[in-house]
Amino acid sequence: MHELSAANQLLEKHLPNAEFDRLVKSQKLLHDCKKGNFDKLRDMGLIKFPKKRKEYTLTTPEKEKEIREKCAEVNELRENGMLAAQACKHAGVPYQTYAEWCSRFDIEMPARKRMVDVKRVIELINEGNRISNVAKKLHHSIYSINCALAEKGYKYNKNKVEVVKL
Repeated sequence: MHELSAANQLLEKHLPNAEFDRLVKSQKLLHDCKKGNFDKLRDMGLIKFPKKRKEYTLTTPEKEKEIREKCAEVNELRENGMLAAQACKHAGVPYQTYAEWCSRFDIEMPARKRMVDVKRVIELINEGNRISNVAKKLHHSIYSINCALAEKGYKYNKNKVEVVKL
């Protein structure tokens, strides 16, 4: 009996009652978390579960038709030479929404290569416009215009400001 009281005094000396109670409580909390017993923790106000999101609903046929028309409008603008972000802004649709719609409804997004109208580029350059001005006018980069010209077998001659056939 004397040994127990000596051990108790030793514990009291190093660990006061309040500290001991706090440690026991934190260990119980950890134990409950590991066990998955969240009901008591929720009742105590220690945790909150996230609100459930409403379930995804299928788009009505009318709404899907509107979405497809908007995507077709953006695609047409892109095929006429606009960049995707500019075409979306012109159509009044955020780019991310447009990309999501195309993915969800299996609508093909035009590739950037097809967007440069080489005939129009050649025409503008041969009128005396520099490639940088043509790029600004058609909303393309100089690099994409040069790539499209090379793909069709042409090259821009910056000294003479003309497009030549390779």
